[in-house]
Amino acid sequence: MAGQSGEGQILSPEKPVLPRNERGAALFEVLVALVVITSSGVATIGALDAAMRNAIELEAIEAQQQHANALLQDYSLLSRGDLDQRIGEQHVGPLFVRVTRPQRALYRVAVGELTHPDRELLVTVLLRTPDPR
Repeated sequence: MAGQSGEGQILSPEKPVLPRNERGAALFEVLVALVVITSSGVATIGALDAAMRNAIELEAIEAQQQHANALLQDYSLLSRGDLDQRIGEQHVGPLFVRVTRPQRALYRVAVGELTHPDRELLVTVLLRTPDPR
């Protein structure tokens, strides 16, 4: 090991050897660090996976909303006679369009999913006054 002289320290050429219990502690610390890093990596991958699934689902919902909006716009351009012919429910792809006439000059147009007929995505009310004759 190291000996001392009057002028300073003389270092031994041998590598210092850790006692057995300190070597085991160092190995244990490395294993704990690997477990912590692995756990955080798995949690990060799980969070990224959930975020990607949510993004894909939101894209599908947005596309469906755009399709429903286009249908609602098409129906809003129809005349009173055309709306009278469409009173009831029509299926357009995965969506339905429900036209009702709550009052003589009002038409309620609702668009929803066929898989959830009780839930409407978009609704509007159109005023179509009768033709004066």
